[in-house]
Amino acid sequence: MADQEIQLSTESTSLIAQEEGHHRTIIEPTPPITSDGVNNNLVDDVLDTFHLALPIFISRVSFVGMKTTDTALLGHVSGESLSAAALSDLWSMCTGVILQGRVLTILVGQSVGANNPHLALIYLRISFLILGTLSIPVMIAWTFTQQIWEAFGQSTAVAKDAGYYSFAFIFSIPAQIGWSQLAQFFSAQRIMKPEVVASLMALACNLVLGVVFVLGVPLKGFGGYGFKACPIVTVTVVWFQFIMLWGYFHWFRSKNTHWMNANVSIRDMSPIGHISPLLASLTEGMTTKRLLAYSRLYFPAALALASDFWRMGVIGAVAATLGEREVGLFNASYRILWITLIFVGALAGAAGIKISLRLGTGNAIGARQAAFVGVFYPSASYWFYQPLYTSTLEHSV
Repeated sequence: MADQEIQLSTESTSLIAQEEGHHRTIIEPTPPITSDGVNNNLVDDVLDTFHLALPIFISRVSFVGMKTTDTALLGHVSGESLSAAALSDLWSMCTGVILQGRVLTILVGQSVGANNPHLALIYLRISFLILGTLSIPVMIAWTFTQQIWEAFGQSTAVAKDAGYYSFAFIFSIPAQIGWSQLAQFFSAQRIMKPEVVASLMALACNLVLGVVFVLGVPLKGFGGYGFKACPIVTVTVVWFQFIMLWGYFHWFRSKNTHWMNANVSIRDMSPIGHISPLLASLTEGMTTKRLLAYSRLYFPAALALASDFWRMGVIGAVAATLGEREVGLFNASYRILWITLIFVGALAGAAGIKISLRLGTGNAIGARQAAFVGVFYPSASYWFYQPLYTSTLEHSV
């Protein structure tokens, strides 16, 4: 996963450097909108990569953290509730992973590095379009959660609860997509504070509201709504998190003239944009060439990540046949591993941002050094933290 993000950053260079109508090559330096912020000193690069990775980790781990909180809360409700949530998560994880490809950071980073906010906004819209389209089959798949697990031999009661859990989370998919793409949009410019603040607030709200509405603590005489309330609370918090970042996005554009003035020209209008002004505003700049450029990066990245989730999904399905306790333990332990994987991915993502910005400004030497740091850092971190991961899992069983 770490090498994949760095490889995608370097492979996408020509997509930005050779935009239609622009014959400037990647080696031509252009004053960037957002500077990489460091010189080419190796030690500074290592420190800056870690400094950039921390907020990326907080942003990426927010939804997984909320789901981990849900697991802890449901463990106090009943074993059946914990099993139902685990089964729902296994199915939604295996089908929803197609929405997890992270390539917008690469394209926005190089666009910003090349001082082209117009192109960065176009790719943001393209990401919304493609992921929004992909979300339709994902939503349909989640509605069949009960039938899937009944076919695997689970009891009707547990499968029905798993189906309810997945159905409730269907309503969070638009917010998850919006949050993910906006977070990548800002991360590519090294603007981390908004998503970190929103993530921490979401994690805190999910915990507080979950304790109150799921367990009924600390209200006297109120035992909480139990399992039924858990997904509703999380979905509500996910939307709250997205709305916060969406509001900041509009404020950000209004306060920065080079973003407000990044309007599309007639030359960049999409084929269907001539039908009406509304379609023109929604699809501006979405040319076939750009849609294909985004897709060529996105789908390999998403499928490469999906293979990991599908393998773990098979193991989870086997655990589900062993009993409720086994599938609950698998789900809890896998979330711990997932969080650590996110941290390693955040290090690679930080390196990818630095590579994209430097390639956008024509700093090939600096980009090569950032790639070296990006490969070395996650590998070293794995061997450093691996004993801690193993010890944590042993004590959780």
